[in-house]
Amino acid sequence: ENWDTPHQIRRIYVDTGPAGAVLDPLFFEDLAVHAVDHQLMFLKWFTKHYHTSADAGDLPWRYQSLADWLKRHGLFFLEAALLQAGYNNLELLRTLQASQLEKLFQKIGIRDVERNSFRTALLELRVP
Repeated sequence: ENWDTPHQIRRIYVDTGPAGAVLDPLFFEDLAVHAVDHQLMFLKWFTKHYHTSADAGDLPWRYQSLADWLKRHGLFFLEAALLQAGYNNLELLRTLQASQLEKLFQKIGIRDVERNSFRTALLELRVP
């Protein structure tokens, strides 16, 4: 499909209900926007122009950046180490198996207390 104006896109993909304006996930499917970072950019644009969401902390995890997710869970200090280890998005973390997670902890030097907080935060990513 082709659109002439952003207002046409809003009319098709933004639903307004009791909870406020919500961007229909079909938008990403129709435009084949699969990269989470790109989806987040669109969500931020819609938020700015159409008030579809309050902030990144209120978004479902798949629309949050790694930095936002770590900050919300008090683990912001791990961002540089995770990026250096090649974990630049939440989907990579979500799919880690227990043995892979332990290797990651050793690789980036997470202390025991931080490991428990990280595991708890990972539970959020694994809920559909």
